[in-house]
Amino acid sequence: MLSRKLILLLLLLAGAFCCKNANAQLSSYIGWTPAKEKAFEKRLKKEAYKVITHYDADKFPYDEMIYRMQSLDSTICYLHLMYIPFSREYSIKCETDSLKINDFRGEARLHFLRKDLFEIVYSPRGGSDDGYENVLLLAVKNGKFRIAMEIQTMHDYDGPGFVGLNETHLTLIGKAPQNYQLTLKNQDMRDDDKKSKSFNHHHSYTLKYDNTLNVFYTSHEMVKGYVYNDDPKKERQLSGVFPVIKLGDDKYCYITDSWYSEGSDFDSKKTILVNYTNRPPR
Repeated sequence: MLSRKLILLLLLLAGAFCCKNANAQLSSYIGWTPAKEKAFEKRLKKEAYKVITHYDADKFPYDEMIYRMQSLDSTICYLHLMYIPFSREYSIKCETDSLKINDFRGEARLHFLRKDLFEIVYSPRGGSDDGYENVLLLAVKNGKFRIAMEIQTMHDYDGPGFVGLNETHLTLIGKAPQNYQLTLKNQDMRDDDKKSKSFNHHHSYTLKYDNTLNVFYTSHEMVKGYVYNDDPKKERQLSGVFPVIKLGDDKYCYITDSWYSEGSDFDSKKTILVNYTNRPPR
């Protein structure tokens, strides 16, 4: 049991620092102190309505954070956010709906962009040389979650002789959904020992808001691809014209209440659609 507790402590420290700097390197943990961890936890919980502490089988604490939110139909609802250690799933619930984020590593930011739009910045699982952050913008309408946007906003990586960072910051204007507009400012940089491979690019994107679907988008486009599944035999194909967000070479598609990242399978070259946040069957 002691070994499991030590592992959990290291994961919590690593996850907290990963969320702060989104760097999966062991060297990035240097300088992380209990005082910095406490300050980070305080910032993370700043806007919470209530925090309830639970305990796992080994008596280690974990928090359920509750946020009081106004739904798009002007009623009051309560968001319950919780990560059970070792589960690798982040639970998001309200009284009448639920979501789960798979391969979850930790929260980086929990914040109200508006009283009816909640921002969750989280770290999915990366690799030994890769760190990531995604942003999920969440609303509630008629008792059901509406995922207004879910995209990758940070990729931090390194290797022999190079380091890189692709980072996006968002700014929301408009006081009500009917006039929301989102600006995304992106920096894509690489510092390489071979100077010809180094670069530092800046981009800006403007997203419109669909007040019926309650999603941000750049355009509507034809999408055709296979939803990723560990078992290729269970892959299903989706096709149609859907709201999309295009950020340079990255493309995200909103299909049936979920956001998918569009990519290409290395072997088959077919278009693959991947989503992080799962909904229970309806």
